[in-house]
Amino acid sequence: TAYNAGNQALFEGNSDAAVRAYRQALSAAPTFAPGYRGLGLAFAQGGDNTAAITALRVYLKMAPHAKDAALIKQRIADFLSNSH
Repeated sequence: TAYNAGNQALFEGNSDAAVRAYRQALSAAPTFAPGYRGLGLAFAQGGDNTAAITALRVYLKMAPHAKDAALIKQRIADFLSNSH
């Protein structure tokens, strides 16, 4: 439920609510990899690229063969290149 609420908040552009919901989802299920993806995307939407990178790296570590792994790796690379 919290994960779905995070997705909805992210879709609506409410990154703060999305971060709260994803954190709630991860506190209930800390090994739920998509929660880290959502958290990373919510941080990115809110402009916190450092936190986004951290969360997205956890996601990739937990789900290295995810269908969107290449896309997430590219987003991390983009964040890193834009931070310099």
